[in-house]
Amino acid sequence: MLNILHQAHCGMEKAKARTKQVLIWPGITKDIENMVSKCKTCERYGPRNVKEPLICHEVPNLPYEKIETDICEHGDNGYLIIGCYCQNA
Repeated sequence: MLNILHQAHCGMEKAKARTKQVLIWPGITKDIENMVSKCKTCERYGPRNVKEPLICHEVPNLPYEKIETDICEHGDNGYLIIGCYCQNA
């Protein structure tokens, strides 16, 4: 039954909440934790990165006083992306 409820592979907390809506027995939390921690699909496709907190920046007054850059690839092409923080640019 736990495997059926875990087919969406939503992660530990959602698996607990979803299962406890329809089933209950002593030790259910531990059983869910064991099942999800051993799930190969969750292990392979689950979140890998810890979410970083947002950092607020002051908005500059002049164009190109402060810029942002990023690099990315699409197919065989590489791109350098440059943007301006100024709202009036």
